[in-house]
Amino acid sequence: MKQLRTPLLLCALILAAGNLAAQESGVRPDPEAVARLLAEPLPPDFHLPGASPTEKRIEYHARDVRVHDVFAQIREITHRNIVVAPEVTATFSGDLFDLTAEEAIDLVCRSTGLQARDEGAFIFIAPAETGSRLYELEYARAEDVVSVLKPMLVEGATAAASTVAKVGIETSQTEAGGDSYAAAEVVVVTGPESFLEQADAVVATLDRRPRQVLLEATILSVQLSDSMAMGVDFHALGGVDFERWGVTSADGTSLSGGSISGSQLEQGVTAAGSSVSAGLPGGGLTAGVINGDVGVFLRALEQVANASILANPKIVTLNKQRGEVLLGRRDGYLTTTVTDTSSTQTVEFIETGTRLVYRPFISEDGLIRLEVHPEDSEGGLNPNGLPFKETAEVTTNILLRDGETVAIGGLFREKVKSTASKVPVVGDLPFVGRLFRGVENSTVREEIIVLLTPHILDEEPAPPARSEFDLGVPRPVRAVYLQTARRLADGGLGGAALVLARVADGLTGISRPALALRGAISRSLVSGESTRPVDQQILRRLLVNLNDFGQEQS
Repeated sequence: MKQLRTPLLLCALILAAGNLAAQESGVRPDPEAVARLLAEPLPPDFHLPGASPTEKRIEYHARDVRVHDVFAQIREITHRNIVVAPEVTATFSGDLFDLTAEEAIDLVCRSTGLQARDEGAFIFIAPAETGSRLYELEYARAEDVVSVLKPMLVEGATAAASTVAKVGIETSQTEAGGDSYAAAEVVVVTGPESFLEQADAVVATLDRRPRQVLLEATILSVQLSDSMAMGVDFHALGGVDFERWGVTSADGTSLSGGSISGSQLEQGVTAAGSSVSAGLPGGGLTAGVINGDVGVFLRALEQVANASILANPKIVTLNKQRGEVLLGRRDGYLTTTVTDTSSTQTVEFIETGTRLVYRPFISEDGLIRLEVHPEDSEGGLNPNGLPFKETAEVTTNILLRDGETVAIGGLFREKVKSTASKVPVVGDLPFVGRLFRGVENSTVREEIIVLLTPHILDEEPAPPARSEFDLGVPRPVRAVYLQTARRLADGGLGGAALVLARVADGLTGISRPALALRGAISRSLVSGESTRPVDQQILRRLLVNLNDFGQEQS
């Protein structure tokens, strides 16, 4: 087929050339001569001008072979002059099928970080030209960026991080930082240009402004009555729209006797239930998402129970960072450590009160995953100086939308309330007065309810940098005007025209103070020194823009 196509193409070229020559000379070609020419066989090495002969295809297989040896074998197969630089030490592993010499050389060079340069008579293989990048990080840590770049390093590429900056705000009377590194963290990357382009993309992805989450937390204490022994029934709160609701334990029931049939066992455990006679209120830890204003929930709760707000903190935290707030007290107590030779006493503290610890995770679709740990505790030191602590706490993981409120209930605690009573006057008498006074202890049961509302804080991007004209600063504008006047006075036609054009183009955003320069412009520029038509035309454009701007501001 190839031998047939080539004579046909050659025939078409010859006929076209013959027609062109015939048109120019007016002589038609001899058909017999053309037929005899086409009948002659073509030489084996013949190829049309501009087309390369059929190249030999390469099939090559290597496993951890030195690049010098790889190109030596390709050189023998293709009879091409290939020179490898002596500093090349890479090895190649791979399988090449049906490739031209150029394709094989390019593939080996790409996989080993080398570069092939065609020098005409030979091809020179050397390490790829390297460059460097210095990234000044704003948000990411340098050591974290380097740890991501290291698996991507090719031969000859390096990545280094600056010294970790000082962190923490611990107080010290003897140390103020000294000469510790306090500048922005930087990463220096060197390597081939192809690797540097990949590093650009990685650093741009890692060093982004972190998002922030504002968490509004409300911790409530609800005093339970006898009818609310199992806690507040949120379903009974009127006017509250719960979008999602769940409990960790289902409603209790009073069971009656009965047998379990074989068919129920075949259907699974869920079908093996006894008959029930009456329902009991649900109990256990409860959680639900409130759709709407939290104030509606609080007003509805106050109508059915005696509720008080223990704490209402609002915390702003960076994405994936820990936030904590503690409203309470720290009681100190002594601890003694005894060894064979000495004993050491230290002071430790027990924290009590209302405490909230959380960590937000913002997803790409706008959802917020909250790891949250609310805690309410009471405690102190007993008469022996030992610490004690009573706490109601929960640790949970919640997925919320921006602005949704989750209500977590079912945290119970009991307090012993003492009420003293006495008979007036008689109860205050010594010795016999104790017969006329007494103390009544009662147990108060409370439920702790935690309301959490996260908000994503998306800061608007900084406005683009504006020129001096847009900023409306009179001083640089005045300097341009005076410079223009001097150039006009000196006869600088081109310079004056360029400066005036720049001023006219920048007048759009100039603020009101620049209008005070109008008189100075007229005195400096509208004078006998500026008589050339081009300067007068630009000057008129400048004054018209000033008039229009003054009317817009007024």
